Amino acid sequence: MKRKTGRPMIPVKEVIGTSGRIILVEEETDRQAVERFNSEVSSARRGLVLSTTHPSKLGPRLEGGDVRWLSRAQGGLNPSKLDYDVHQEVSRFYDAGGGVVLLLGVEYLSFLNGFKLVARSIKRLGDRATTAGGALIAGLNPAAFDEKEVAVLEKAFDYVERSGVGARVIERLAPGQERRGWSYLVLDKGDYRNLRRLREDALCVSTVQPEKLRRWEDFRGKVLWLSESDEDGAVHPSKLRYEILQSTTRAIEGGCKTVFLDGLEHLIVYTEFPEVVNFLKSVTDACAQSGACLFASIDPRAVDKKQRTLLSRMFDRVIG
Repeated sequence: MKRKTGRPMIPVKEVIGTSGRIILVEEETDRQAVERFNSEVSSARRGLVLSTTHPSKLGPRLEGGDVRWLSRAQGGLNPSKLDYDVHQEVSRFYDAGGGVVLLLGVEYLSFLNGFKLVARSIKRLGDRATTAGGALIAGLNPAAFDEKEVAVLEKAFDYVERSGVGARVIERLAPGQERRGWSYLVLDKGDYRNLRRLREDALCVSTVQPEKLRRWEDFRGKVLWLSESDEDGAVHPSKLRYEILQSTTRAIEGGCKTVFLDGLEHLIVYTEFPEVVNFLKSVTDACAQSGACLFASIDPRAVDKKQRTLLSRMFDRVIG
């Protein structure tokens, strides 16, 4: 379903192949935006993708073009340097002969850098595409933004397509269907049955005392207990940026195949939502690089609509 936004609306197939076009695709996931990009590069146009998703997961879905990973991890393009690293990367691409750029992960970029900086950066990228005879396609879920912010973003584009926007579909994932390097957001209300997916080479980061977890679900992996308790092995939930993140990444680098993050609701209380998002981005990136599988569980009632949308876009799949 397409929605008139005050910007010209024409069938996307008529846009494809034209130069200087700036297209915004509003959708739950990035599927439609990737299809638009593939339509461009399949007609022998050069392509560049800027995405918060690791290339190993995004690459197989692309029919051409190079991928630049927006991540602070090694090998990534720092997403906090939009006006420098990212803009220079795109400028070099357009200077080499035009082409089409696909920008994904706008929700996280806005969260990380602030909306105004992201809006200005997108306007600059769009202007650069126009003057270079290239094209820019950006995908986002408007539910992650205020209505005023959506209006500002849409104004920067020539064409806006709205495709199936709404709450992201919650899928079912049977044990054994997990994919290496993928991250799964688990929306539940305190159901620990997902621990049954974990093997002995797994790490569970939880607010629940380790012995309780083992009694409830016969879990035999390692447990990092988030608690103010003075007992050995307990880590204060406020130490998210240092001890918790370092312990988790060390486990992943040490060969841990699966990570289960539980108690995100309490982490938000002990720190703040932005710090939890940065923590999750670091862990999802580490898992993507190592091939480990990540499950992060949260009660959807603990976050508002914008926060839930942002979290959903940061993970490969949302399951329940």
